[in-house]
Amino acid sequence: MKRMRIPGEIKDLMPDRYKLIHFYNDIDTWELYDLYSDPREMNNVYNNPDYEEITKKLKEQLKELQSLILINFRY
Repeated sequence: MKRMRIPGEIKDLMPDRYKLIHFYNDIDTWELYDLYSDPREMNNVYNNPDYEEITKKLKEQLKELQSLILINFRY
């Protein structure tokens, strides 16, 4: 995993191939990018059924990392 960034209104998780981003509070929006097929992050595949399993896995990883660093975000 390259990074996990949690500033004021955005959370993101970026393993080697995928980038999951959660914009929360006012807009509560998710984005998922396949960095192999879309390195410029132009095509949000979050709602694409082909990425359902990876989305679920990345959300679980994000939740686990948040609990490890004692940050409690709503889902």
